[in-house]
Amino acid sequence: ESGIRGPSAVFGHEVSHAWTMNATGPASNMLREGWATFSEALVLRDEHGPDVEADFWNRLRNGYILGSEGRLSILGNPDNGGVHYSKGAWIFHMFDLMLGDSAFDRGMREYIEQQAEARPAGYAELIAAMSHAAGRDLTSFAMPWFSEKKIPDVRADVVGRRVVVSQVQDTPPFDLPLELALVTARGTTVRRSIHLRTRADT
Repeated sequence: ESGIRGPSAVFGHEVSHAWTMNATGPASNMLREGWATFSEALVLRDEHGPDVEADFWNRLRNGYILGSEGRLSILGNPDNGGVHYSKGAWIFHMFDLMLGDSAFDRGMREYIEQQAEARPAGYAELIAAMSHAAGRDLTSFAMPWFSEKKIPDVRADVVGRRVVVSQVQDTPPFDLPLELALVTARGTTVRRSIHLRTRADT
């Protein structure tokens, strides 16, 4: 019932718990439930296509905005289920989008192996595994998503012949890789990859 009642893949969700059930530390609930919810999106995409998957992600986003935004952080509320399902799944989703499926899979396998060997497997170990797979340190990117109660509020303004991209949330700036698309007066679309690490960049 896509668009009417949020799509779900309960079996895929529950089976996925087997991979991260031994997560440790203050974000262990997010590492279990966020991963299982992310996996649920993959099952929906494979079984029902990208439109149903997009509907699923939209439902998670709306649930987060209405329930947790500005109120709860993952590290500040280690036992809270809501923010761990919604925001937690988005953290895995962002890692996948940034790294691509192949590197993301390597990072997840490295992280899961630590659990299989009964070693510490918390959020720091997840970030380290993803950093190893990416070939660069992702700590500054990842940590605000765990520690802050708000997500970035990004604005883009055209000022003369320049585009000024800024973060206006009342928290420290996030480390954000972004894709910017500007449609000119002639109808041409100009795309740029930018990396916003400060309050504003041009």
